[in-house]
Amino acid sequence: MPANLPSSAQALVPFTGYYPLSQVAGAFVTIDTNMMLNGTTASYLATVTISVDGQNSTTYTSDACRFDGNTLVITGQVGPVASLVFTAAAGGMEMSGTITGYAGEAHAVSPFAPVDIAVWYGTYYAQKAPTGQPSHYDFYPVLEVKADEQGNPSVWWTDGTVPMQLITGFAYDFAMFVIAFTPKNHGEVMFEMGTAAGWGRVAGNAKGGQLLVSIQQQVAVKNL
Repeated sequence: MPANLPSSAQALVPFTGYYPLSQVAGAFVTIDTNMMLNGTTASYLATVTISVDGQNSTTYTSDACRFDGNTLVITGQVGPVASLVFTAAAGGMEMSGTITGYAGEAHAVSPFAPVDIAVWYGTYYAQKAPTGQPSHYDFYPVLEVKADEQGNPSVWWTDGTVPMQLITGFAYDFAMFVIAFTPKNHGEVMFEMGTAAGWGRVAGNAKGGQLLVSIQQQVAVKNL
């Protein structure tokens, strides 16, 4: 799977997850996938990490992998590393096959699944300090994730001092549901997407601890 072929890494997206290998405590296989959008051009990155003893791990980039249909073959510097078959299963994706250095069949079901960025389409608001008695909260939009006119995902953001601006380049992690970008004249911005009771979908500012919410309730928003 040559690293310069984004479509090969993209093919691994549906199999993103953490696969615990039950015969050895702590042993696992993980497939991590990311999408990078620059303007309207999307590229993908995939890595596979294997731990056969639960204490050490090795990460393989996509140039060490060959993916055909639902079979992943990994080759290291000294020869074959793994041959793994993935199939859809109840509650997640199932993996089975062989891994060099792991006794018996490598079999696991990932309790996690990739989440497409479209799940997070919407506007996320920051809460201002309360005013009046009883307390009243005003909100202002900080982050917007939506499809552009061509149907591609796009991200809009503001630091609160300027109007919302289109972010021309950002990365999205399918396993951790993280949107990250570095605006001009600003440090890295990273949002951990998820859900919270009472607020629906939320965006946690991993750099500042602020929680952005999609529902503007008259209740104090917690910090992370």
